[in-house]
Amino acid sequence: MVDWRHYDFENVPHFSFELPQKIKDFCFNLVKRLGLIYGAIDMIVTPNEKYVFLEINPNGQYLWIELLTGLPISSTIAEALSKNSTE
Repeated sequence: MVDWRHYDFENVPHFSFELPQKIKDFCFNLVKRLGLIYGAIDMIVTPNEKYVFLEINPNGQYLWIELLTGLPISSTIAEALSKNSTE
């Protein structure tokens, strides 16, 4: 299988970004409406700052972005899953 993605990790910065509250609310509500605890949401931001939803994956990959940014994604998901299992 050929991976169609061509990443230039050395020249494309990866960093934490705070979504606008309206977009955060959309993401949280979507995950909740789908009955998920975790969902990897793909979206793009247009040059005029319009947020465009592409897809949600209930088993999306995130380790690569965790490694590039240092964000505690794995531990946050583990905490959410363990909290949900005790409720």
